[in-house]
Amino acid sequence: MLRRLIAVAVGSAVFLSPAVPAAEVQATPVTKVVTSQTAVRKITTVTRVAAIPTAVRPSSRPINLRIPGTYHGYPRRKYFARHYILRAYGWRVGQFGCLNRLWTKESNWGIKIPRPSGPGGIPQALPATKMKRFGNMYHFRVQIVWGAWYIKHRWHSPCRAWAHSRSHNWY
Repeated sequence: MLRRLIAVAVGSAVFLSPAVPAAEVQATPVTKVVTSQTAVRKITTVTRVAAIPTAVRPSSRPINLRIPGTYHGYPRRKYFARHYILRAYGWRVGQFGCLNRLWTKESNWGIKIPRPSGPGGIPQALPATKMKRFGNMYHFRVQIVWGAWYIKHRWHSPCRAWAHSRSHNWY
């Protein structure tokens, strides 16, 4: 299949190239172009990377947010979450109130993951292994980033997720 695509690409390049006098054209054997796989691998790798939507990859810049040393435990997590959702998604401060109530109800801001196959972490991801693609799922920053990403793509805002959680007891 790959060789067929290469042959089609080479053939179309020949037909689309500008007209050149026959004396200046040097014939290149097709087998040489088809068998050289290094250039083809680079091209397919570039197209695969470009095809990944940017919405799936979170921005790592807000994760490096500095937290004052006076914050410990739950206030530290809440401080990070509040500033992260303001920077990363542009949600208003009122959205943090909904997020705080939602995650207090779900996990009381606890980062414990009892079983990776069950719900766990601050956002209570089910299964908790979903958070692995964002980093170490046992770290509170990764859990907050994943939880905010999930709310953004599933509910669009923390207040909508909180309203659904109040009426259906899940989000």
